[in-house]
Amino acid sequence: MTGTKVEAIHSHGVPSPDHFVVGRVLSAEQHPDADRLKLCSVDLGLEGGEPACIVCGAPNVGAGQTVAVARPGP
Repeated sequence: MTGTKVEAIHSHGVPSPDHFVVGRVLSAEQHPDADRLKLCSVDLGLEGGEPACIVCGAPNVGAGQTVAVARPGP
């Protein structure tokens, strides 16, 4: 309502909601080269797909959790 001029809109992150999936953590192990990272094996529920290996910085991630995953893509 102030009439403020917008010169540009910049978007960051995943370009489409199609890249978001819900996965189940199968295992979460300490990263061999980093104290604060974990290597997680995550079932993304994709047909015929193998579990994804995801490096995670969350200290509370563990096997059996359901997690949101933003898959890479254009």
